[in-house]
Amino acid sequence: MNKILILGSGLVAKPIIQYLLSRGHQLTVASNTPDRSDAMIEGNPHGVSVLWEAGDETSLDRLIEAHDITVSLLPYVFHVMVARHCVAHKKNMVTTSYVKPEMHDLDAAAREAGIILLNELGLDPGIDHMSAMRIIE
Repeated sequence: MNKILILGSGLVAKPIIQYLLSRGHQLTVASNTPDRSDAMIEGNPHGVSVLWEAGDETSLDRLIEAHDITVSLLPYVFHVMVARHCVAHKKNMVTTSYVKPEMHDLDAAAREAGIILLNELGLDPGIDHMSAMRIIE
């Protein structure tokens, strides 16, 4: 059974949380709003939520080390920090955000660690552009 770490419990988190739990994966949702995470887990015995603040790198390091893969659904400013910890522990990472230059700079280290830092996996850049056009029109 895969142990998956989800960072964040915002609007885009619920579908992936429910999808992964429905397939029996062991899931930890780390968020500064664990009540929201608990609601998304809906009592599934394979899911647990933990209180975590995005700036707490000590706890982040332990969380990443204890899981097989990390899905970062945090604001974009945190993804490079998360990726660095993933590289250090040789753990794969997935995020929906764009590849920033700082993330691109981690490519060689990720390859050397034998892991994947998979960015831009989600609805971006499509849905945000469509939404912008709807507002503009």
